Amino acid sequence: MKKIKFELTEDDDLPFFDKQHYFAEVSLSGDTLEDYLQAFKAFLVVCGFTEDLVSEVVTKEQAIIEWQEENAHLTDYE
Repeated sequence: MKKIKFELTEDDDLPFFDKQHYFAEVSLSGDTLEDYLQAFKAFLVVCGFTEDLVSEVVTKEQAIIEWQEENAHLTDYE
């Protein structure tokens, strides 16, 4: 089974916050873009992001499709 590693290290430029370091190794269920996206969402949850926020993460292609569907009325000339 394939695994992907993610790592996030915050800069030291904010002295009043503790420096955070996150690391996750996530198993991939397949080899599609959606599988990698799911792994990245799991890493975001590890970093402390809420599941509601993480659920809004989509691929650029999906975002474009959704935007086109939402704004189709702007180009409909009847």
